[in-house]
Amino acid sequence: MRWLLIDLGLVLLTFVLLATLAWRLWGKVGQVNQEAAELRGRLSTLTEETAALAARLDAVEVTARLNERIPA
Repeated sequence: MRWLLIDLGLVLLTFVLLATLAWRLWGKVGQVNQEAAELRGRLSTLTEETAALAARLDAVEVTARLNERIPA
């Protein structure tokens, strides 16, 4: 009977340990998902800024070419 209680205690302790580890892992997964969402937002912003800068660069190049063609 004594060994049965010891075995049961070990099984319960192992279960509690595994549950604690799973809970901490779930927290880390949530944190990673939050960071990924933030990075997606930053990527979207950077994409918009890159497109705006590319459009400005195209406008500057067109203006420079027009100025080269027009005699001073």
